[in-house]
Amino acid sequence: KPMLRATTTFPFLRRIDYGISCITGENKRDALARLVDDEGNLEETPARILHEMKNVTIFTDIIL
Repeated sequence: KPMLRATTTFPFLRRIDYGISCITGENKRDALARLVDDEGNLEETPARILHEMKNVTIFTDIIL
């Protein structure tokens, strides 16, 4: 069964009251590290939009 993917815009995500993100797998370790780093920008790491959202919970199996 093919994976399904939804795409949206930064302005839409900034309006979300509560978000949940699931980041799993060792192949995502570097991306997760860039996401949670204190420094960075949306151009380099679009997932950093989570920092601008109202309330986000991240579930992961990755230990940083």
